[in-house]
Amino acid sequence: MAAVLQGYVPHPTNKMKAARWMGRRDVEIGLVPKPTITDPSDAIIQVTHCTISGSDLHLYEGDLGYIM
Repeated sequence: MAAVLQGYVPHPTNKMKAARWMGRRDVEIGLVPKPTITDPSDAIIQVTHCTISGSDLHLYEGDLGYIM
């Protein structure tokens, strides 16, 4: 059985904001469906802080397009 954070109340909508990579130098913030648990080994985490690194900039500039 999954552990549940005490006091956590999910937001009542079925959408959430997310940064979406659309292509070279094109990142959008938009509404996307909330993730769901579909397998017993799945986990959904709440990210509260993040940062970018130099390797993220390669993706942003399109330098890794051959991998995508």
